Amino acid sequence: MAETGKRECNICKSEMMQSRKEPMVKGAFFWGELYDEFLCQSCGHETNILLTSSILYNIFTSLFGLGLLVYSVLNFDEFLSWFSLGITGWAIAAIIALIFSILILGGFFTTLTSIKAIKHNIKYPKINQGSALVSFFLTMVVSALPVVLSIGFGMYDFYVKDINEGAMIFLLPIIFSPLFLGTKLGLSFAGLFMGCCFWMGVMITAIMVF
Repeated sequence: MAETGKRECNICKSEMMQSRKEPMVKGAFFWGELYDEFLCQSCGHETNILLTSSILYNIFTSLFGLGLLVYSVLNFDEFLSWFSLGITGWAIAAIIALIFSILILGGFFTTLTSIKAIKHNIKYPKINQGSALVSFFLTMVVSALPVVLSIGFGMYDFYVKDINEGAMIFLLPIIFSPLFLGTKLGLSFAGLFMGCCFWMGVMITAIMVF
């Protein structure tokens, strides 16, 4: 879903309106980034604004790449041990190194993409910036709830009473219910989903580091 709103033209400071009803997709092979196209009503200047959901996805990917990098550094000795297993060990080590390198480099490039997109979006601020900030804040709070519930159920399972594996299937709808309830507040499900991925990335990175 496109992010509705008006933006201020960076050229003549006039009002810019969305020129397309639906966002356009372009970008990486694994993830088509979503852009809204804006047209200035005064000077005719056009620009593309990267959607918040795509920015959150890029930040999540960056955190994942950072987590892998830290994990690789902390477990480098274990990685070197594969080379003592002969040709098989060398092959496994080469495959692991290739996969990790691709994911870490992918995280690096998505970090650059996010930084450039945020800088570009700031040049074309939303006219009703207050409501945009409130919407973003609510999105980040609501999308964090599945992670909080996951940690809560995990602590209950570890410290209080073991949760049956079959019961976990019935807990999943409860854990992810905030994402669907958030849409009742007028929030974008795509933004909520990417926000949840962002918080999951923070949690995974924290687990890897600490």
